[in-house]
Amino acid sequence: MRSHFLALLNSTPLLAVAPILARRRWSIVAGACLVAAVALWLAFGVNAAFVAATLGVLAWFWDQRNRYRATIIEDAGEAEDDADAEEEWEDEIDESDDTDEAGATGASDDFERR
Repeated sequence: MRSHFLALLNSTPLLAVAPILARRRWSIVAGACLVAAVALWLAFGVNAAFVAATLGVLAWFWDQRNRYRATIIEDAGEAEDDADAEEEWEDEIDESDDTDEAGATGASDDFERR
C-alpha cells in the first residue's frame, strides 16, 4: 500500500501540478472554506457558516497579497537587471570615447590641447 502511495507521489502529473498548488494554496483554502460554509449553513445555521466564510475571505486576501508581492518582487528584479545593463553600456561608451580603434587618443584630447 505504501509503495503504491509513493508511486502516486512520484508520478509526472502530480509533479506538474505541485508548483501551481504551492502558488495558489490560499485560493484552495478559500474554496474549501466556501464549501464548508455552505455545508455548515445547511447543517447548523448562520453562525457557523459565517465563521467559515470569514476564514475563506481571509484566505482569499492572503492569496491576493502573495500574488501582488510576487509581482512586485519580479518587477524589482527586472529593474535591477535593467540598471546593471545600462551602467555597463555607459561604461563601454566612456571607454570608447577615450581611444579610437588604433588605440591613439581621440579628438577629445586634441580639443583640450588647443
